[in-house]
Amino acid sequence: LHLSIRRQRQMCIRDSGNLNIFNLETAITAETKKEEKEYNFKSDPSFLKVLRSVGFNLATVANNHSYDFGEKGFLGTLQALDKAGIRYVGGGVNSAIAYQGQVFTFKGIRIGVLGLAKVNGGPASIAGKEKPGTTNGYDAASTESAITAIKKVSDIVIVLVHWGEEGSFCPRPAEISSARKWQSLGADIIVGSHTHTPVSYTHLTLPTNREV
Repeated sequence: LHLSIRRQRQMCIRDSGNLNIFNLETAITAETKKEEKEYNFKSDPSFLKVLRSVGFNLATVANNHSYDFGEKGFLGTLQALDKAGIRYVGGGVNSAIAYQGQVFTFKGIRIGVLGLAKVNGGPASIAGKEKPGTTNGYDAASTESAITAIKKVSDIVIVLVHWGEEGSFCPRPAEISSARKWQSLGADIIVGSHTHTPVSYTHLTLPTNREV
């Protein structure tokens, strides 16, 4: 029964969608030196092979666990994603790559995807000009510039953002405010993670009648 259910789930993913996205909230590494925090997550590269085999092709590393094993662990994660044939957003070997996102084209429609970490691994985990790391959703200048840039080369912009309060079922005013700002810059779909709960979705409407 377990194998039957698993195969059904795999076929469901394989048969639906060209763009299958997941939040990689772990490091993929053999590194043993941990960052000082309550929980440190890491997984084996075989985990990515399984995800790729069932159709997942885009990961966001913009979260508070991708840097759990420091710079070495983070770089190992990026290398493991490359090896598995999975593209990623929300992080990179430097800030320029972390904020540039990815653009996919399906049936002539360009879909741009960005990953933003408002809940991140702390200052040490943030990408710099010559430093690997994730994006920082609180860096308004970098975040807004990234959305504006990817909108120029995309018909649809998806923003994957790690934010919110764990255990909460509703977005907070600060998150709604950020969403409205990002919407005004060109974001069409904003998908949140981190709360570990199902959170309600909202349609935001600009004065131009464009909805998000």
